[in-house]
Amino acid sequence: MIRLSKWSDLVPRTMSAIVMAVVGVTAVYLGGILFNILIILSLTAMMWELWRMMAKTLKAGRDWPIFAAYALVIVSASWAFIFLRGTPNGIWTITGLFVIVVLTDIFGYFAGKIFGGPKFWPLISPKKTWSGTVAGWVLAGIFGAIAALYPYVPESVLLVSPSVMATALSFMLLSFASQMGDIAESALKRRYKIKDSSNLIPGHGGFLDRFDGMVGVGCVSAVYILIVLSFGV
Repeated sequence: MIRLSKWSDLVPRTMSAIVMAVVGVTAVYLGGILFNILIILSLTAMMWELWRMMAKTLKAGRDWPIFAAYALVIVSASWAFIFLRGTPNGIWTITGLFVIVVLTDIFGYFAGKIFGGPKFWPLISPKKTWSGTVAGWVLAGIFGAIAALYPYVPESVLLVSPSVMATALSFMLLSFASQMGDIAESALKRRYKIKDSSNLIPGHGGFLDRFDGMVGVGCVSAVYILIVLSFGV
């Protein structure tokens, strides 16, 4: 029997998710200055949370390389989203990345709650299971395959090619990047012995807690963009 206590955070988590989805979808749809402002505000919140987590250690002159590395990841992800939204099919590219992260998070959450099983990385993220992790990969891969088969999806949105297999694999890679963003943030919180990066978002903690997956996907997207711009592949 599934204990109700396992779902105690579902209501505030769901309500916050709905609000964030409405704001995010509106900004992505309208694009331009509104989207850029949303990204910059999110960037500012995450940088504040990062500093808040590490302040005591940084003031003692330690862990500056960790702070610099994580800050670079956040900034590069933010740049990638602004860059991609400014491309001709940017609205669909950003939407696709958003859907990958949401599928990975939601199906990973429910699969982990329902099926449980071995932990994915117990020393860093004790709640993350292999069942939830693989569920995220599978759903992202299915989404990629459907996108490749759908005739009206622009090729640039598929990131690599219109091939069903290539697109499914690239979406699964992005799903993994989303999970690694989550793992990296969990490692940071464990290192500094805090539960949440802040309490700005009910049911989710802070911006880093909620958008760690987007940061992971954005960072990989930034690398991809730089490769394309540098080598034209």
